Amino acid sequence: MQAVKGYVENGLFFPMGKVEQTSGRIKAVLTVLDEPFEDMTQDELETIRQRRLSLKGSMKGKIRMSDDFDEPLEEMKEYME
Repeated sequence: MQAVKGYVENGLFFPMGKVEQTSGRIKAVLTVLDEPFEDMTQDELETIRQRRLSLKGSMKGKIRMSDDFDEPLEEMKEYME
């Protein structure tokens, strides 16, 4: 398994070093399996699919944001005037 760092923009992955600006792009890590999918059995593919599904929504209800999250910080008051 290998990992490649890069950016995602409009659903496309751009490896690091080939991207000049980062505006509007999302940092991403692409994980590459060493074996091609054609060599994998249906059971192995199903296991991978189930792992992905089990991750979706796994943090629901565990992350909370305070009501004043968007309020200006007292420390930054002089810079905002």
